[in-house]
Amino acid sequence: MCLRSKNRLEFEADGTDGSLQFTLERMNELKVYLGADGGTALAGFRRIVVTDAAYPCVAQWWLRHPLGWDQTFVHEIGCLLDAIEGRGTVAPYGATFEDGYRAAVICDAIATSAEEGTSVAIRCAGLGAVP
Repeated sequence: MCLRSKNRLEFEADGTDGSLQFTLERMNELKVYLGADGGTALAGFRRIVVTDAAYPCVAQWWLRHPLGWDQTFVHEIGCLLDAIEGRGTVAPYGATFEDGYRAAVICDAIATSAEEGTSVAIRCAGLGAVP
């Protein structure tokens, strides 16, 4: 019998100051590494459960109860409705028009780069270089 992952949708982002890991199989957790803890070479990732009281959006649900895929969309709709009613903004939990504009500029640059076989500088009007 071969044991395989049930849903191995995952990503990892690594930077100069740390790393972040997420897997859909454990969607209420993040693994975070923010440099060596206390200067020890044995430091590594620590697990953060994002359903504790300190995290945004948890107040609407049972504390420490696992949240599912569907609750994600409830949070997004809540942020959108709050923004429409002037009680907040869609960012940082949802995409803004500026985010959409930047994504379109990047997609155009990718297509141009593929067609021309060369690197393409990405600049957004009025926003400067895309980081």
